[in-house]
Amino acid sequence: MRRRWKSSLISILLCLGFSVGVCAADPWIITTHVTVTDPMEAGDIVVVSGGSLEVLDVPDPGFKLSGNISVVGTGSLIMTNSVIKIMSIYNGQYSLAAAEEGTITVTGCDYSVPMGVQHAMFATDNGVINIHDTDFGFIQLIAAGNSTIKGERLNGQFECIVQDAGNLLLTDIPRDTDSGSLWVWPTFTPNSTAEYSPPLPGFIDSFQFPPAGSQGLDEIFSLTRCEVKLWPMLVREGCNLTLKTFGAHEEMG
Repeated sequence: MRRRWKSSLISILLCLGFSVGVCAADPWIITTHVTVTDPMEAGDIVVVSGGSLEVLDVPDPGFKLSGNISVVGTGSLIMTNSVIKIMSIYNGQYSLAAAEEGTITVTGCDYSVPMGVQHAMFATDNGVINIHDTDFGFIQLIAAGNSTIKGERLNGQFECIVQDAGNLLLTDIPRDTDSGSLWVWPTFTPNSTAEYSPPLPGFIDSFQFPPAGSQGLDEIFSLTRCEVKLWPMLVREGCNLTLKTFGAHEEMG
């Protein structure tokens, strides 16, 4: 088991572009149910099969994270009605990741990240992340492998990336008027074929990806009642993309 979670953690960090050296030599490994109800500080945490970490009703100064949380095997992380403070000082320093069959659920939290610092919630393999009714700063939502990220009624700025056969399902963002928006990054994979016309920036009542008639795209990107700031994309070598936008027509491949 120890070798398995180490392998999963290294894979997560490499996928996020981190050096594996950022992981503490002796992280807090959770193998049973642990509940945190009082403010505390934590470093790297690994929740493995048979383990669960519940952060429940933690008031200010909150649950302060100076490390990565990796949920692997069938482990789970649940954060509810709590103040969560990510103590990163540079982009990508700390993240939350669900891998293998791991699950992360965040509900009704005040989830803060230092101004101008990127922080990721990352799902891969068959990992699942559910986020509801929570206030964020700036955060990346990244779905890869066969994972699913579902977000509803969120405030904040979100950079959203989908790869492989990942699912990213977002509804009612922002929850409050003028309190957030999305950057949407679909991926056009090698050997895929698609004709794509991204909407204009602004309010999107409904959006589904991949485009109708496309081939070789396994990811699913769904937006319902969301404010979108930018529509960038990841175009991989070997794809056959016809891009139609603002009246322009361009072949990319």
